[in-house]
Amino acid sequence: VSNMKRASSGHVYFTLKDTGSEISCIIWASTARRINLPQNGDQICVNGTLQVYVQRGTYSIIVGSLRPVGTGTLFRIYRERLERLVELGLTDEERKKELPEHISRVGVVTSETGAVLHDILTTVRRLNPMLEVMVVPAAVQGEEAAESIKRGIEALNKEGSSDVIIIARGGGSFEDLWAFNEEPVIKAVVNSELPVISAVGHETDVSLSDMVADLRAATPTAAAELVSGSYGLLKEKIALLENDLDTLMAEKIEVYRDVLEQFRVFFLTHSPKNRLVELQFRLGELDLKLRSRIDDILGGFRNRIEALKNRLEVLDPKYLLEKGYVFVTDDEGSLIKNKEQALKKEELNIHFVDGILEVYERR
Repeated sequence: VSNMKRASSGHVYFTLKDTGSEISCIIWASTARRINLPQNGDQICVNGTLQVYVQRGTYSIIVGSLRPVGTGTLFRIYRERLERLVELGLTDEERKKELPEHISRVGVVTSETGAVLHDILTTVRRLNPMLEVMVVPAAVQGEEAAESIKRGIEALNKEGSSDVIIIARGGGSFEDLWAFNEEPVIKAVVNSELPVISAVGHETDVSLSDMVADLRAATPTAAAELVSGSYGLLKEKIALLENDLDTLMAEKIEVYRDVLEQFRVFFLTHSPKNRLVELQFRLGELDLKLRSRIDDILGGFRNRIEALKNRLEVLDPKYLLEKGYVFVTDDEGSLIKNKEQALKKEELNIHFVDGILEVYERR
């Protein structure tokens, strides 16, 4: 990916390159809102439709979806660990524990200084003031984070008074959330006797702890709503349904927008006006070719006429007379070619360049 630009309209433009070629790509604003946009330098595989810009005769890919390719060491480790977890059946829903029907106490493993803890406590107080919250401070980023989160989960299991555990962290980059992909955290979640809710990052962030946890919450706030009672569960369900509805509507609108755009491009390409312009251009080309051909033919005829004219001038008797030659005819106009013919005639006509001299035999 290179030359990544986002217009004020929300459309995203970039160039997709390999070692020997490149092509322009466009992500419409409606699509850009529902996918993770790439950055300059990312290696991606895109899926879309080919568009021809008629005025310039260029091609672009209208991107419908994309996926990262070769995003680095961390991503490869993530994929390898995920494949191993799937093979071991640790992501299977059948293995996961159900949340208790009534939750009176929840243990929270997160940073005590971040906004996440404040959001969880505020949500719990608003939805279920009777719910007790036991906070186990833990580092959620850095080299010590994985062991810190692991110790928090094990401490809550050992203490045993909580009904459910929430491990939580706010949003961040893939690297920022890496602690929740580390094996100590994954093992602690899998081995926990208490149900574990993983609430890491935003809804689009999926960590390995999310995959093996008994329940994944889209956000830390959503996790607090889940454990706060039926009202929180209902609100979360409504929010999920709204999100699904928004996504479905966005997809439908995008489909119809794409169809509309295809019709627009089709009618633009096949409009009578454009066809007339093409025919006028073609007519102009044919006119030039015809004129050039006619000029060539006329030139050839002129050259032939000139050559014939020269030949006729050479063969014209007048041409010879002007050089001093004469020719002789009898009184009937027949050409006298030799002396013997001349002696037999009583009357001869000698043709000069300036007239005819009549000669009669003297008797």
